[in-house]
Amino acid sequence: MTLTLFHEFTISKEIQDLIDKSGLNPSDWYVGITKDENQRNANGRGVDINDTQNYICRNAKTRTSSCRIERYFIVDIGTDGGTPCNGGNDDTIYIYAINQTVYPITEQLLFEINNNI
Repeated sequence: MTLTLFHEFTISKEIQDLIDKSGLNPSDWYVGITKDENQRNANGRGVDINDTQNYICRNAKTRTSSCRIERYFIVDIGTDGGTPCNGGNDDTIYIYAINQTVYPITEQLLFEINNNI
């Protein structure tokens, strides 16, 4: 359990550091979970996965961990992201954050994300 919490803390710190470094409000960032780190964010959606100033994705190892991190950012920090842990399954182990001022999250993108299109 201690190792899991340390891993969650490490990922949370990386995401928080990126948000802080951007100088933007947390609400300018979208935080979510996915089962495929590339499919949701990069393929055809205009998000450059190598843009380390505006995008981050980490393997939280379990759905429980990815959900805890997502909930922390949406509920406690105030990022955008909808309802925490709404959807997905046991394979939903990746947590990501996208700078919405660079890569706007549109209704179409949310539909694609939620339907794994």
